[in-house]
Amino acid sequence: MSGAEKLYCAEKWIGAERGLKRPSGAAFDKNGETLYLCDMENSRIAVFHLPDCDFRTLGASCEHPGKDRPRKPLALSVKNGLLAVTDAEENAVYLYDGKDGWRRLRTGRRLTLRLPGAIAWGEEDTIYVADFLNKRICEGGIKREMSVLRGIPCGEPYGLYYTEGILYVADAFFGCIRQYHTKTGELHTLSLHGHRPISVTADRTGHIWFS
Repeated sequence: MSGAEKLYCAEKWIGAERGLKRPSGAAFDKNGETLYLCDMENSRIAVFHLPDCDFRTLGASCEHPGKDRPRKPLALSVKNGLLAVTDAEENAVYLYDGKDGWRRLRTGRRLTLRLPGAIAWGEEDTIYVADFLNKRICEGGIKREMSVLRGIPCGEPYGLYYTEGILYVADAFFGCIRQYHTKTGELHTLSLHGHRPISVTADRTGHIWFS
């Protein structure tokens, strides 16, 4: 399938005939062939495999009312086939591995998330989450409870992106991009002079892109 055919197929799939309601966060797998999309109001993750235009979903909560799974998936991140998803209704983070289904990431008794938004996989099994209404970044892992990541001042932490030991944070309130070195704790700030960034990424050459 050519690039143009893939694009046409993706546009058709994302249309109303698939019944998507308020689609939110999206991410590709490492091969760029599978697109994962938060279908927020349908309480599910939509999965689209580009090479053969195959469409499937990771079950809606209404289909399995007794299961603990995202109710309003807001953002997601993919790493080695493992999904990490933030839930705007449950104020929680869920993991999905394709075998055991959904499970909620532990937060501990002293930490309460309030509108967890952007999410990013870090080194090994580390997960970073923008705890939006609490104005902070949290980190956790597959086997580790979530905790507050100290050293990153936040006002409105919208976007997160991680690559090669650096966590990027798009902060709309302060109008800047934070660059946090996860191993050393060193922090750099890129002021955007009047812009209010809500998303951020970086390419292989080190250039930072934001919207």
